[in-house]
Amino acid sequence: MLRCLAPIAAAIAFAYPAAAQQAVGKAVAITVNVTGARDADSRRLGKGDGIFEHERISTDAKGTGQFELLDQTRLAVGPGSSVKLDQFVYNSDKKATAVAIEVGRGALRFISGRSESKVYSIRTPAATLGVRGTVFDIYVAPDGEMAVAMIEGGIEICPRGGACRMHDVVGRFLRLTPAGVFSLHDRWDGTLLGGMTFGAALPFLAAQNVLTPAFRARPAVASRYIGAIPKALKETGKAVPNLLKPLKQLNPFR
Repeated sequence: MLRCLAPIAAAIAFAYPAAAQQAVGKAVAITVNVTGARDADSRRLGKGDGIFEHERISTDAKGTGQFELLDQTRLAVGPGSSVKLDQFVYNSDKKATAVAIEVGRGALRFISGRSESKVYSIRTPAATLGVRGTVFDIYVAPDGEMAVAMIEGGIEICPRGGACRMHDVVGRFLRLTPAGVFSLHDRWDGTLLGGMTFGAALPFLAAQNVLTPAFRARPAVASRYIGAIPKALKETGKAVPNLLKPLKQLNPFR
């Protein structure tokens, strides 16, 4: 018998005053200001606090949060971000049967847990992502433009009103425009996200030491991405045309 909200260890038994509810995960690490909100209730999160279905997690300009769900799915939320756990349905062995996550803006590292890959769905303003056994980083800009760095596995990306594409290329940056146009890039340069710095868009690849070990990518994979960034964009985030090399467009989709 499936249950949306089953008991969890007392260490994460926090419940909102307005609606007593069992937690579906917990905060593993919190830096600076991270808040959780459901309906009209809001609170500041700390290490060990439970997190709940339908809860929106928000971080300030310096805040980061690392969370583990009951099925061992891990979520790292970067600075200036808004991520909502829309749905988490699981069975008696704590394997999920449906997980839906909304990334409204900002940076997220997703690490799939013990559940079958097909149960995970990640929504952004521009697309829905289906997980295929995966670790990846995503950034969603205020206008809905999206960048993805694959670390392990693959994802199916379905833009609003467009055809779905499979992306499983590690070491390349995928870009999806608000209009649903895909491209794959072998360098992080001034064409991506308006010249945003790599560190601002993908903070967990740029500085993995901010994460606890279980949330980190393999060093070899992180190094591949870091090696694809012009020095000017590492430091300033501004597009400097004479430093940018021609962009190699690839077509990995099938």
